Amino acid sequence: MEVNGTGPVGGPGPVQPSHLNSADSTPPADFGGLEMPQDEVDISSAARLLDQLNDPQVRAARLAEIKAAIDAGTYETEDKLEAALDKLLTDIRQEGL
Repeated sequence: MEVNGTGPVGGPGPVQPSHLNSADSTPPADFGGLEMPQDEVDISSAARLLDQLNDPQVRAARLAEIKAAIDAGTYETEDKLEAALDKLLTDIRQEGL
């Protein structure tokens, strides 16, 4: 590419594209005994558990259990209410600080 002039914008002129030599653009066939790196994915056990929780069959089964417990009157227990109140009070205290 030619640069013409010293001002902020050069005068009109052709833009010369760069040409690649086809021999330069292809990798060599032999890497000198080195292996090409391979991509790897490691999925944590927490991610696997989340995937299972998002499974529609597991979700439907859990919803059926909850509905049955509500119908039987065993879903809301004193322990669950106490835990919910403790959490609520903790959240209120933290926001007040």
